[in-house]
Amino acid sequence: MVCNSIATLPRIEIISYWVLWVGGVFYSTYHVYLVSDTFGKQFGIEELGPGWSIIGRRKDISDYEWQTWLPFLWNLLPWFIVHHVGAELLRLCQCKELLRIWYISVTCLFTTNYCGLIPLIPMIISPIFLFFIAKLKRTLMCWLTSIFLLIGLSLFQTSLLSDEQIMVLCVCCAWAQLRCMSFCMDWINGETWSVAPLLKDDCSPQVVRLLSYIFYLPLMFLGPFVPYKDFERAIQADITSWQCFKMRILRLLLNSIRFLGWMFFTELCLHFIYCNAIQLHYEALQFLDTWTLFGLAYCIGQFFLNKYVVIYGLMGTLAEFDALNTPPVPRCIAHISMYSDMWRHFDRGFYNFLRGYIYDPLLEQFSTDRKRHILLTTVCFAFVYVWHGLSLNIFIWSLCNFAGIILESLGREVTTLPSYQELERKLSPANVRRLRALATSPLFIMSAMTMFFFLGGYEVGIVFVAQIYSSSLLRFAVLLLFAYCMCQVSIEIKLIKEKYVNTQQKVN
Repeated sequence: MVCNSIATLPRIEIISYWVLWVGGVFYSTYHVYLVSDTFGKQFGIEELGPGWSIIGRRKDISDYEWQTWLPFLWNLLPWFIVHHVGAELLRLCQCKELLRIWYISVTCLFTTNYCGLIPLIPMIISPIFLFFIAKLKRTLMCWLTSIFLLIGLSLFQTSLLSDEQIMVLCVCCAWAQLRCMSFCMDWINGETWSVAPLLKDDCSPQVVRLLSYIFYLPLMFLGPFVPYKDFERAIQADITSWQCFKMRILRLLLNSIRFLGWMFFTELCLHFIYCNAIQLHYEALQFLDTWTLFGLAYCIGQFFLNKYVVIYGLMGTLAEFDALNTPPVPRCIAHISMYSDMWRHFDRGFYNFLRGYIYDPLLEQFSTDRKRHILLTTVCFAFVYVWHGLSLNIFIWSLCNFAGIILESLGREVTTLPSYQELERKLSPANVRRLRALATSPLFIMSAMTMFFFLGGYEVGIVFVAQIYSSSLLRFAVLLLFAYCMCQVSIEIKLIKEKYVNTQQKVN
């Protein structure tokens, strides 16, 4: 359903949906806070650690990613300063060739300092090897090689590095594979930014271009994905004027304050909401009441969102200082009801990769729309599974997301059937909106359930699914009611944004 076909509901009805949804979120979160106090007295040192002395409470330290990334960011901070200072000086000297070499050198020095020289060698060799395959114009071989490298990455273990170092390097190499495939596919397809005659002031060899893109420090370890064409445009951009520099500094400061503020807020919440620690005790989840269980589900998802808003936001801010056009940070999941919207707006960079390098290039090879969409969606989610890691919970999450996307597509096809269109003609526009929100609600519940396979693992996902399917009719009706309210809130936000865009277009 497109935004401009959304009907407006009575104001009192819209307010009711907002009150029920927001009130339910706060009430269920309060239940999680109460349970956190009880559980906090039982947790050992592995789940809770010392908190801020001014608060006088312990803090949830059980999320491995968050506890790894924050110290890692502080380790990166002086290197970011070196990276940007050197880059600014080279831009002033108009040395674009040296700028690329500078990007490579700073990242290689940091990587060597962080984990030694040996892990750096395959990180350099693998993209060069893939590029030589690309030079043979072997698209399929390029993709197969990349997939085999990702599979090997998911199985990688060594006693030479700490668990934190292994995690950082695995995530880094996964992002590097996306950037490498972006460069190689652009080169194979003859895109102008990769094979055009080199500029007089930039005679960098293609391998140097590739490595400078792969080893660009702000996006090297934590993402998000930026296609090679945007990186190349940033290299060629003229941003040396004093006015431009002042604007970049201002944006850097404002956005840094914004995302560091979200980091502070997330850390503060971890002193009161022990959602990550509670989910580790999955055997106890079945004893939680309905409000606490649903609140726990919301808090886990919201923490995951905050985590990537901070990470992508800070890394994107640093990249934007170098004139890169980075994707927007994840959109709040509290008002996203559709699978397709979640994929489109949570990790926009990864979505752009799937769309630009897998889905769209294969689009013209199939004539039947339904078969084409199902097959291409299958290929995309197969890659999603491989890229995120070969584990059972990732497989279930990928499979359910695939099913959700297909069900949405089938739902859109149903709306084109004459019998359904006849039904809608008999209904008022407001009732059509209500009907579509009701039809979307089960998909939203399914999306929330499958997310916990991804975030909490197989055991946690099974507990959440079992709790919902074994619940009483009243319990499920309450869940469906709040899912329906959330879908209506999501539709209303789309309508507000559409009206805002139309107003801006009229003004301009």
